[in-house]
Amino acid sequence: MCGIAGILNLDGSPVAPEDLESMLAPLGHRGPDDRGIWTEGPAGLGHLRLSIIDLSPAGHQPMERSPFRITYNGEIYNFPELREELRALGAVFTSNTDTEVILKAYEHWGPSSVERLNGMWAFAIWDSERRSLFCSRDRMGVKPFYYLQNRKTFAFASEIKALLRLFPSERKPHIPYLYHFLATGTHDDGTETFFENIRSLSPAHCLTVNGRGTTLKRYWDLHPNRLQGTLPKGDLSGRFRDLLTDAVRIRLRSDVPVGTCLSGGLDSGSIVTLATRITEKPMHTFSAIYREKDCDEGEFIRAVRDDCGSLATEITPLPENFLSLLPKLVWHQDEPGGAPGIYSQWHVMQAASGQVKVLLDGQGGDELLGGYFGYFPPYLRTFFQEEKERNENLLPELHGIAEEIEDLTGETQASLLQELVREFHAPKWLPLWLFRDLKHVRLALPGKKRLRNNGMFHKDLVAAANRSPIRRNLTPRFPRELDESLYRSLTANSIPALLHYEDRNSMAFSIEARTPFLDYRLVEFCMALPYDQKIRGSTTKFIMRDALHGILHPKILNRRDKKGYPTPVAQWFRGPLRDSIREILLSEDFRNRRILSPQYVEDRLRLHEEGTDVSTEIWRWLTLEIWFQE
Repeated sequence: MCGIAGILNLDGSPVAPEDLESMLAPLGHRGPDDRGIWTEGPAGLGHLRLSIIDLSPAGHQPMERSPFRITYNGEIYNFPELREELRALGAVFTSNTDTEVILKAYEHWGPSSVERLNGMWAFAIWDSERRSLFCSRDRMGVKPFYYLQNRKTFAFASEIKALLRLFPSERKPHIPYLYHFLATGTHDDGTETFFENIRSLSPAHCLTVNGRGTTLKRYWDLHPNRLQGTLPKGDLSGRFRDLLTDAVRIRLRSDVPVGTCLSGGLDSGSIVTLATRITEKPMHTFSAIYREKDCDEGEFIRAVRDDCGSLATEITPLPENFLSLLPKLVWHQDEPGGAPGIYSQWHVMQAASGQVKVLLDGQGGDELLGGYFGYFPPYLRTFFQEEKERNENLLPELHGIAEEIEDLTGETQASLLQELVREFHAPKWLPLWLFRDLKHVRLALPGKKRLRNNGMFHKDLVAAANRSPIRRNLTPRFPRELDESLYRSLTANSIPALLHYEDRNSMAFSIEARTPFLDYRLVEFCMALPYDQKIRGSTTKFIMRDALHGILHPKILNRRDKKGYPTPVAQWFRGPLRDSIREILLSEDFRNRRILSPQYVEDRLRLHEEGTDVSTEIWRWLTLEIWFQE
């Protein structure tokens, strides 16, 4: 894990080393162990190293294997196997680094070499013979790659703040993207960012820049036609267990200490348990435990800790530090925050700092296997669509599932509006909340309409956003709605933001975060699974629970609720932070941003204080204001 930066002057002028120095200056947290700058005429690469594999000077970057130079951020987990394959083809290695493996792979296989990599990466390779820059980002977008291009220059970096050092005039908010974020609470991993002219290289894409122009190419895709027929015959649970175990195993490869995040859920508990079995040693675990009852995961964290004999570090973030910490957190994120869980995550990373350099985390398990309650509506539609042709007794079975879901979620049974019965051709005894969600899922798929003001936004923001709205391709690609919902979570609505937050939070403390559930082999396998291997009845993550039976502690295996990274900001915003929150969000400065309707903000604050939880909205507004101040 490192920080990278680079410049290619398209007009042929030489790169000034001081420009690269300026870009690297705000990225020191990403690579405290080594620093390198290289220039050759119109091309220049910069690198900050966090030493993980081969700690010797042989891992210095930018690395040269003539005619190529590379600056690289990430880890290639299958680099030992690739190195042996390349040796058999005649390659000679002078280091034990995965960086050199990437260079030799590129030398032998060219741009298609990225298809052989299993890992997380963002890199750029300069070919001095062809005078061409080849850039690539990993399949899931774990590692960031931002760039800015004008008529004279193409520049890239791991974080936007580095590009703003080179182009200070580009601190222009991207209003349509801002609208999208505030309206939905999400940002997808397309090319847009919160800055008008700064772009992100999309996951699973390569970008080539040279005198002939710029070429963008996708090298991997989750498409139902490609996944069809890929499932092995026989024991699917056994195959899942093998894939997850191997994903954990190769992510334990490191020349520095490795630990794990432990939140008390099924995903992190599985990783800790499997890692302990693989290493046959206690794992260092790091957890946030709150005193507030609704956010207290201590019971489940202790179950895994004691079962695995973990070397546990447990911390309790306090509200007293909340507002003073936010500017630092937002500075590292380079953008407003979508959900307050990143505050807990920040403290977990801080606790791990100085003890380990690598942390395994459970991002992706919920999005692969339907771990959130919000996946029940598309699951029920899928169940109804798949089963109605072959099951004459479907209605009683579906009714039973609906009752189980109600027991789990606490939602009460309600009669259906006749309009919804006609629209969905579904039994009228399903709970009303499910049908509202089902309608939302269905209406969200066909396309994007003109942006409207629902009273939340200032009219100037809506007008500006409508002048150049963000276009989203919402045409379904998966025939089953559950699969489509999971796909959108993986590629747009959830995982891109979670990976962004985790990268910035971990790198703020010079820690490399690794995500076994996002191993592309496991992602492809899970997306190809039958829907009832993901959710069955009211049981989420069905195949995972079956695969880890007898391995994972029963308290975790049988856990049915879902909390993510619980953070008690709802209570804090009503209690010790109430007056400070009001002072910020009702201030003249915030009003003059002309982003949100002042009356709407005041009404929502009052609603929250009266007991309705809108803390996530408040969190977004707070981080938005701090972002503008930065």
